[in-house]
Amino acid sequence: MKAKGEICSQILERQRKIVSLESDSSTLAQTLELIQQEKASLSSKLLEMRTYFTKVGEEINAKLQEQQDWVNSHKISRKLGEHVLGSLALMGTLLWTIWEVKQRTT
Repeated sequence: MKAKGEICSQILERQRKIVSLESDSSTLAQTLELIQQEKASLSSKLLEMRTYFTKVGEEINAKLQEQQDWVNSHKISRKLGEHVLGSLALMGTLLWTIWEVKQRTT
């Protein structure tokens, strides 16, 4: 009888362990599902952010190129303008000198 009682006690203890392990297994399965959902959500957000920052980078590069082109075109215009002004000043000096010489001779 004592042996039968010990066997019943061991069976009950093992059944409790099985129930506990099944509960732990269920909890772990739910946790895994939540982790997988969070991973999918974060992957989606990461893709959105990557797309956004790629677009922002392209826009910044385009604006920078526009500004660089503007600076380059104005450098050329300014140099050309300085050259034209220098030529006009030289022509003005030359015409003034010719006019002075003509005034002296007449």
